[in-house]
Amino acid sequence: MHKLAIITTSAFASLGMATGVASAQSTPEYHGELAYAFVDIENANLHALGGRGSVYFNDHFGLEAEGFFGIADDEVSIQNVNVDVDLNYLLGAYATLRTNVTENTELFGRLGYATLELEASASGVSVEGDDDSTVFGVGIRHFYGGGANGVRADVTVTEEGFDQALYGLSYVRKF
Repeated sequence: MHKLAIITTSAFASLGMATGVASAQSTPEYHGELAYAFVDIENANLHALGGRGSVYFNDHFGLEAEGFFGIADDEVSIQNVNVDVDLNYLLGAYATLRTNVTENTELFGRLGYATLELEASASGVSVEGDDDSTVFGVGIRHFYGGGANGVRADVTVTEEGFDQALYGLSYVRKF
């Protein structure tokens, strides 16, 4: 799976360089987002709120950071023991590529690194653990009437595939 990450990173880098030369955007474009995420980690289905910040250096290439905290936990059964699973936090940083499909709608891809911390408790015992991974995702962003306000839908998966995925919906503000 690391080979896929290397190939994808190379493709992102070469496309970013190629599109940067032909880009019409002269100043960076900033986005701020308020986001909801459904976080699916193997058998646990968790809900989170958070925010994202993005900067696009040209019409296509940018960087993005995100942070989420859990708002709803899940109870899973592990060897006939009910375990309560909570998301403490999820943090990520990404390189992004975007392209317009219409004047107000864009598709994007992102490749980066994310880390999260979970807490599991059962029978009065609580344990925290963290995990990090290379992650990649795709999504769509639409700005109403060409204005500064928009919405975003995306899916991001880890090296493990859809056993560990984040499905997000966001309000986007372009600055």
